Amino acid sequence: MEIAELDDVTLEKLLMQVEKPARYIGHEWNMIEKSEYDYRFALCFPDVYEIGMSHMGSRILYHTINQMEGVYCERCYAPWTDMEQALRRNGQPLFTMETKSPLRDFDIIGFSLLYEMCYTNILTMLDLSGIPFRLIVKGLKAVLVIMLITVVFNIFLTPGEVLWQWKILKVTKEGLILAGKMAIRLIYLVTGSSLMTLTTTPNQLTDGLKDLMAPLNRIRIPVHEIALMMSIALRFIPILMEETDKIMKAQLARGADFESGSIIRKAKNMIPLLVPLFISAFRRANDLAMAMEARCYHGGSRTQMKPLRYTRLDLAAYLILIIYLAIAILFRIFGI
Repeated sequence: MEIAELDDVTLEKLLMQVEKPARYIGHEWNMIEKSEYDYRFALCFPDVYEIGMSHMGSRILYHTINQMEGVYCERCYAPWTDMEQALRRNGQPLFTMETKSPLRDFDIIGFSLLYEMCYTNILTMLDLSGIPFRLIVKGLKAVLVIMLITVVFNIFLTPGEVLWQWKILKVTKEGLILAGKMAIRLIYLVTGSSLMTLTTTPNQLTDGLKDLMAPLNRIRIPVHEIALMMSIALRFIPILMEETDKIMKAQLARGADFESGSIIRKAKNMIPLLVPLFISAFRRANDLAMAMEARCYHGGSRTQMKPLRYTRLDLAAYLILIIYLAIAILFRIFGI
């Protein structure tokens, strides 16, 4: 894909309006330049150039990604307020250090998160890049729909002190409070589950659940089999996602349309995607069952190459969870 680069005249015009132009010109020692590549990766650091350049992790990522064949990684730092104002005045998008290419035209954009104070800088960089907001929240569409439905039901169906009413619809004070709490809980749930799956491997996750549910063995609950099924299911997720992508591309090549039309029409259009996907999933499950049977798998406990060990951090996490639950119960009892 051809990406329009910032011309020298426009760049010079922008640099004349800032206090420290060296933050944006690039051309440092060991800067990487590539002429042939298939994908472009923008590695963004949500702070000014001086801080980002001294961050060892970003420098390691920069050189590691550029060692990949067919991938060109460029850097982008959060502009200072003078450059931010200059970009907005001149209608120019945020650009990278190496080729001065607009951030919005890259194939992949990644951010390094160091501390909470940088979160607002990410929003500023996304706003300056000109990336449409709908693309940013596209991956959260399903969660937002569930959250919206939950909030609406709580607002209109919770009894209490009426603040507004129109015919049969009424908004109550208790409904607004409950809707806010439910929205926060859903956000915490999605954030916590994403953080857990991004930082914990499937094996560690299932082993931890197995140890946590170990007391259930005393009442003859097959904890090991449950943990094994969860491990297999987690490993199947990326496989099924890849299979879904292949099937969708094949159906699109045959003229299928998954985006346009009403909700009912979209549901009908998903049939050519779901049927092959289910068939593929059942076939893979059958192959896995035959492989396990051929290896004489018969259930029961197994030894682990790297068994988990409880540490002080685990005990501290349990303590924090217990305290949180106790405070939540007290708040519920006293109606806070």
